[in-house]
Amino acid sequence: EYRCLHQFYWLAETEGRIGTLHTAICAMPARIFAEIGPFNPRLRHTEDGDYAARICRSYEVHSSTTVRGRHDHDDTWRVVLRKVFHRTRLHIPLYVRRGDLPGGIATGPRAGASVAALLALLTLPLGLIALPWLLAPAALLAFTLLADTALHRFVLRRRGPLFAAYFAFTHTVVNAVIAAGAGVGVLQWLSSRRFRRLYEPGEHLATVRAAT
Repeated sequence: EYRCLHQFYWLAETEGRIGTLHTAICAMPARIFAEIGPFNPRLRHTEDGDYAARICRSYEVHSSTTVRGRHDHDDTWRVVLRKVFHRTRLHIPLYVRRGDLPGGIATGPRAGASVAALLALLTLPLGLIALPWLLAPAALLAFTLLADTALHRFVLRRRGPLFAAYFAFTHTVVNAVIAAGAGVGVLQWLSSRRFRRLYEPGEHLATVRAAT
């Protein structure tokens, strides 16, 4: 339910022109799909981000809450955390190539909130040294929560205080995993030429031709 509420809020919040693509439910003219080409079959977690970057070079993408559909969401912590880690890690070369973040769920303030969440968890052991040291993780945690105040208010209205507390805890853990994935992705980008070329223009077409 965490995943459902988070995704619902995020999709509603980003209504209008967006810099990404919601591939779970989307539509485009056939001529545009033929022009842009197929999805990159080499990508397992970030094919939507890659396709969005390609299509946004020539066209606008718009999100609308008037378009509705049903989509199964991940229902275990293990699946959610594994997915957000790898998706974040694999998006790093794409973000570097773009030179910015696409907006929506991936913005500067939300990236900062993820870093703060990871630092909050890493600095918790400081409380074993002296209680005043707990002020550091407490401040970082407060920053993480305040960065998504509107989201937490939405969950509170929809599901009440108990679930809102669970949601806040889960969201903090997810944010920390996102920051960890980004850190690993940056290290891979710095150390691996192959990783840096993951979204090289035209390479996906060579892969498709080789498979047909």
